[in-house]
Amino acid sequence: MNTKLLQLIRDGEGLTVEFKRCKDNITHTVYETVCSFSNRYGGYILLGVEDDGTVSGIEPDAVRHIKKDFANSLNNPQRFSPTLFITLEEAEVYGKIVLWCYVPLGSPDNYMGDMVSDNDQVSDKMSDNNQMNEKTSDKMSDNDQVSEKTSDNDKMSDKMSDKMSDKTTRDAMLTYLRGNGEVTAAEAAKIINRSAQTARRVLSRLVTEGVIVASGANRNRKYKAK
Repeated sequence: MNTKLLQLIRDGEGLTVEFKRCKDNITHTVYETVCSFSNRYGGYILLGVEDDGTVSGIEPDAVRHIKKDFANSLNNPQRFSPTLFITLEEAEVYGKIVLWCYVPLGSPDNYMGDMVSDNDQVSDKMSDNNQMNEKTSDKMSDNDQVSEKTSDNDKMSDKMSDKMSDKTTRDAMLTYLRGNGEVTAAEAAKIINRSAQTARRVLSRLVTEGVIVASGANRNRKYKAK
């Protein structure tokens, strides 16, 4: 049994870990999470696990279809841009099938198009989008919409950054190191969008906890997960 996967399930959902039921079909919310993780800190997605950590499993007959749908969607530039090359790994947990993957930190400009699986209804999604566009048009002009939306996104990003606790920052940094190798303190500061001083404090804490190791000195000092 995969010990790393078990630990993710025991630790529960967080900033860089999300569970999805997906018993016999992959839903568009999975792709929304892929986009979110890729634009932020990276993270793990586990299919066949309930929000509370209960392993419900994937139907054996649906495994092949889900894995194929996932890979095809992320490699389709009309659905996901830039495309991502991520595959779902299969594991058995408590006698049930779980599909999981690590989404690396990517471009901050990742865009998710009409993310639908083969069993989703495209027409329903188009209808929802049309209704949203109609409501938005009633509230503001096209020019105001662009500027106000950009401003709102900037404010939201600032608020999320301000409210990040040390624990959240620690989890984000550890997740990144586990999926991307080693970093310097300066690189870590950019990744977690915090000051260099905060990045060094978080990295030192992880070293003390024994989950990462450091090598080198001063500005050349690098950190990596064990």
